Amino acid sequence: DLVAKATVAGVPVGYLYDPSSGDFTDDTGGIDTEATLLGFATTDGPNTFTCAPPGSGMRMGINRDRDIHNDGLDNCPDAFNDVQTDTDGDLAGDACDQDDDGDNVLDYYETNTGTFNGAFDAGTDPLQADTDGDGIDDGVEIASGWDPTDVNDPSPPIVPMLPVGAVFLLAVGLLGAARSAGRR
Repeated sequence: DLVAKATVAGVPVGYLYDPSSGDFTDDTGGIDTEATLLGFATTDGPNTFTCAPPGSGMRMGINRDRDIHNDGLDNCPDAFNDVQTDTDGDLAGDACDQDDDGDNVLDYYETNTGTFNGAFDAGTDPLQADTDGDGIDDGVEIASGWDPTDVNDPSPPIVPMLPVGAVFLLAVGLLGAARSAGRR
């Protein structure tokens, strides 16, 4: 097998030679001629052509992880992932993303037990940025010293009570303002 590697417009691209057509298939399914590949050497940078053991050209040239997606269309070209799941939408598939939910807590520490034991055993869900559903991402809660598995931590803010006399004065003031507005 004959494989080629080139840089095209700053992006590394792999190629596999097709002896039946004499052309090269790139890692997105496109077809280029040998002359085109050689032209990239003068416009985009160096190319390499490598003879590979028979049957290994596909893996070496255009599909390193041997899943159903060629490297140029694969969101994890080094990790088998036919489904291409990308939970946090960062263009890195979950198979190679160390923070699938994008909450700034590495999946390794999100043990999904529901019990917070500290930053290195968060007990949080690696596929949900806000495990307890309180509107604050797990990473922010951990960094703030709060329990990301407890919807009541942080506690809701305490609204101070007004003394009875102040409530009366406030009511009188609001009533007076309403009457003044009605006379205009």
